[in-house]
Amino acid sequence: MRDELRRLLDEVFDHVLAEYGGRGYQFWSELIGDQINFMYPNDRGKQIEIMPVWARVREKGGKILVVVAIVGVSFWKEPTKCFLVNVDGSIEMCTAQSRSSATQPAL
Repeated sequence: MRDELRRLLDEVFDHVLAEYGGRGYQFWSELIGDQINFMYPNDRGKQIEIMPVWARVREKGGKILVVVAIVGVSFWKEPTKCFLVNVDGSIEMCTAQSRSSATQPAL
């Protein structure tokens, strides 16, 4: 089950990057505080949630952390992946460090 969930999350993440990744910084900055929800086209039984937040808590501006989740497929925790949108609109894949820095206050 875990391998299947990882495969599905990778597939969903690739779909989100293809559909939304190139829309630019302005697009994502206007969605801060909102989320995008849709049913995954390849499996209508899976709800996808996309939520952009400022990458540095308590600091508006700068990089935007975009979290992609599959809703309701796991009892313990929704599987998530993320990417960063830079001010120039370029995309950066998240690392463990970039995810944890989003929860730390800006220095």
